[in-house]
Amino acid sequence: ISWRTMFTQCSSLWHDLSNAEKQSWESAARPLHMTGYAWYISQCLRPNPGIYLPLAGGTMSGNIDMDTLRILKLPAPVADEEPSRKSELDTLSALVPTLIAAHALLSTGVHGVSTATVARRTLGNYSGDDTANRAITHGLGANPVLVFLVETAGSGRFSFFIRGRGLIFTWWTGGNSAIFVVNGSNANDFYVGNAANYTDSANALLHSYYWVAFA
Repeated sequence: ISWRTMFTQCSSLWHDLSNAEKQSWESAARPLHMTGYAWYISQCLRPNPGIYLPLAGGTMSGNIDMDTLRILKLPAPVADEEPSRKSELDTLSALVPTLIAAHALLSTGVHGVSTATVARRTLGNYSGDDTANRAITHGLGANPVLVFLVETAGSGRFSFFIRGRGLIFTWWTGGNSAIFVVNGSNANDFYVGNAANYTDSANALLHSYYWVAFA
């Protein structure tokens, strides 16, 4: 965009402003010993594409999508109070059919129930804090049959609990796996974190975890 084009577009826009809008520019310009029009033009001609690109029919690009009014490329959530991104939720939702299939394989041999009993499901997330036997409230109102967790830090780690077992099973890319003792789950909470290895027991400091619990 040439400076002449920018000036022409901005100048035309000035004449479309209401009297109140022009007075607002005049008020802002007085402390600078400028006219409102001069101050307005000086701001329009600054190297700020957010001001002059739309005047010439252009749109912003990058992390701010002006067409959808959305902020893109947000960092992964870390703290509990941060919002989840669509990518994490989509990943977790895609795991549900796999979890149901896994439950069908585990149910008869482990606790003698069928997949027909999996009537309730809750989802959640938390940020690790390097503590042992940390209680995570699942909200099912019953001891979960299965709790499945995925770590979102790019490690490829997945963990799960089975009802009646005070153990957390973890496996990750490359066929590695680990088992750690934690408190057994109950009608209110399941537990994560073993002091021997918080990373492989799903409670590493500031790591983000997403979970789904079935009852």
